[in-house]
Amino acid sequence: MSANLISKVSKKTVWVIGVFFFLAINVNNLIYYNDARFPINMNLGIKVMLTVCFVVAAIIVGIILWVLIHKLDERRSLPWILAAAFLVRLLWILAVRTPPVQDYQDIYQASLAFASGQKDFSVTSHYLYLYPYMIGFVLYQGMIIKVVGAKIMFLKFLNVVFSTLTVWLTARIAKRIFSPRAGLAAALMMTIYVPNIVINSILTNDILSTLLFLWALDIFIDERFNYKRGIAVGVLLFCGSFLRPLASILILAILLYGLFIKLWQQPLKPVYLIALFLIPVSYSLVSVGTDQTLLRSNISSQSFRTVNQYWKFAEGLNAKTNGYWSSDDYAYVSSGKTAAERDRRSKKLLNQRLSHPQTVTRLFVSKFAAMWSDLDSNLSWATKETKGFGSSKLLLIVLCILQKSVYMCFCGMILWLLLSGKIPEAGYLMVIIALGYILIHEGIEIQTRYRYFIMPAFMILAAGGFDNDSMSEIMQKFTGSFFA
Repeated sequence: MSANLISKVSKKTVWVIGVFFFLAINVNNLIYYNDARFPINMNLGIKVMLTVCFVVAAIIVGIILWVLIHKLDERRSLPWILAAAFLVRLLWILAVRTPPVQDYQDIYQASLAFASGQKDFSVTSHYLYLYPYMIGFVLYQGMIIKVVGAKIMFLKFLNVVFSTLTVWLTARIAKRIFSPRAGLAAALMMTIYVPNIVINSILTNDILSTLLFLWALDIFIDERFNYKRGIAVGVLLFCGSFLRPLASILILAILLYGLFIKLWQQPLKPVYLIALFLIPVSYSLVSVGTDQTLLRSNISSQSFRTVNQYWKFAEGLNAKTNGYWSSDDYAYVSSGKTAAERDRRSKKLLNQRLSHPQTVTRLFVSKFAAMWSDLDSNLSWATKETKGFGSSKLLLIVLCILQKSVYMCFCGMILWLLLSGKIPEAGYLMVIIALGYILIHEGIEIQTRYRYFIMPAFMILAAGGFDNDSMSEIMQKFTGSFFA
């Protein structure tokens, strides 16, 4: 098979799978409603009316964004967009004082323990004992607390800074892949997308880890990619994964893209190939080194690389909860006295669920709809146990409407880009990452708040849809003489 043919077949395969899944997401956006989230009887008439309203709202959002990116000057406007992104996030954390609750509270308490000099916090914290892969985030928060004290607001302020930098990096990557206009579109979408704003008042590991992952991707798609940059990408992926263990998805996507698409366009294939494989090598070396350091210093009692994969899949294949977290599963598995016993219990649940293939198949369909078309649960987490402005039911309703409208808009733009077939080479990397994240959640536990990680990739692709020539022709006709 010739080099050109390998690249073409790979791109076509990614394109076909991408169209299938994003078509499914867009269809589900029109028909899926979680009745439990609505205080009224959700009959067919109500659902049709809501769908029409959301479609109209999504079209309006799309028109406004398209007008802005074609009227604004990229060099002058981007700093103002970033300033707006920073300001709206800062105002949110000042207005809504979200306390750490549930998992976030456990992590915060462990961070306080580490900051106070306790070395056994990974054993005394039941949460960390069950989920040792969270120790990286505990160390991050603990080191900040050591310096500035137990000031939750400062940790949230850092979230605002990192979140704003994420907006910038998303715009930068979109510009690299598509154009300056696409960079503006990505920045605008990241700025106004409600879950990306409200998450800043939550002490979550998503924000900094996603920034580090994006930084790694920005270096990787640079045309100057070489040995040194390959090592840098691996180290950054480790840093992101130390906070939230998602690097395996990105490494696999990078290798698939690099081996089957990008490699065949390189004049110096051996050089590129070595640089490519330095990514997993450097990632693994730093990961093993850090793991051993933590174990030998008694900061951790077990490997932070333990991600409890059997538990994740057992929980994700629970048809009774539609793949969401299960208190019954948690009680059964966590009652195991040792890691080996907990693994055995997880495997038992997993085997029981896999023994009913028809149920699993139906679960895949219902999980997909819930994960990719339900309202983003970061909205409820950010307003959980808050007082005053943050506790307003009207606020939550408004946020949900804004989230759904913008989400439907950029999901539609992604499908438009894919159907146009005008995807730059590096755009396929974003599609592969998105598809990998979609597919892994068909097996593991789902929460719509987990979508935060993949939203930059979604918006980069949507930005390409906004800057598509065929979309420009339609929008110019639609807006009439406005651009004359």
